[in-house]
Amino acid sequence: MTRSWLIAIPIALGTALLLLTLGVAIAWLVGHVRPSLFDRFPVWGPITVGIAFFLVVSAGIVTYMVLSLKAWNLHLRQSRFLDAVTHELKTPLASLRLYVETLLRRPLSEQEQQEFFGAMLEEIDRLDELTEQLLDAARAGSGRWRGARRPIAVTPVLADCVARCYARYRLPEDAIQVDAEPVVVEGWEAALRSVLDNLLQNAVKYSDGSPEITVRVRETAPGTVRVEVKDRGRGVPAYLGKQIYRRFVRGERTSDSKRPGTGLGLYVVWSLMRAMKGRLGHYNNTDGPGATFYVELRGWRSARESSSSKTNARCDDCSR
Repeated sequence: MTRSWLIAIPIALGTALLLLTLGVAIAWLVGHVRPSLFDRFPVWGPITVGIAFFLVVSAGIVTYMVLSLKAWNLHLRQSRFLDAVTHELKTPLASLRLYVETLLRRPLSEQEQQEFFGAMLEEIDRLDELTEQLLDAARAGSGRWRGARRPIAVTPVLADCVARCYARYRLPEDAIQVDAEPVVVEGWEAALRSVLDNLLQNAVKYSDGSPEITVRVRETAPGTVRVEVKDRGRGVPAYLGKQIYRRFVRGERTSDSKRPGTGLGLYVVWSLMRAMKGRLGHYNNTDGPGATFYVELRGWRSARESSSSKTNARCDDCSR
């Protein structure tokens, strides 16, 4: 439910309840002033009307309270989101300011300058990542992904996302294990890249200690390609469930501010999967700590061929 509906529905409901109460009050006053108007009605008529009125008003009050709680929860999530974004923006900006002031105040050796420039580029990449995530969330929420869906080879896109994840977080050499079949899916390459980037970043951010991430790509059924990203972190709290895919919701209590993030990554993935007619899911691992997030996408050939050829359709050009 969008924010506009969270505002419009309580206003409309409150207005309707007010008019209903006013109508019953007027009828009650008229009945006391001119009782003869109601003589033609049965004795049980006013009692029935009163009970119906009480039930309608009670249901309206409960609905109003539920909508008010939803609006309040949305307000809290937005407030936490603003706090997170402010922190994510201030940290790299403060670092950049410190590096620039140091470069201006005293001469540095060539090696020190190169180290400073490298650190500054990392902070710029961090700002760029945050900006891209905010833009992806805006595009996904407004349904701006348009145009014909095209065939996308998953393997090269995944390889590029893994390489960027290694560079961004300076991961150990064996932090991400990839087991991928050469498959082709239907969609938009930019959207698929955003989905894989967010799933990998989510796995890194919520890993305790050195990340241990496994990525598997399989054609689980004719016409269905499944991408799984498995981590060894804390897992997803049971009370969250599918709420973790909503905007501004994070996988842990916000009092723990040690982990960076805005609470938009999984929302972006969920929105893009809906636009690509795919599916997003997760479960906590049974063979150890952590969680596995997966997306299911439509295979390209199976989306175009008849049902009789789906079983034999294989993507021969993925490895090119």
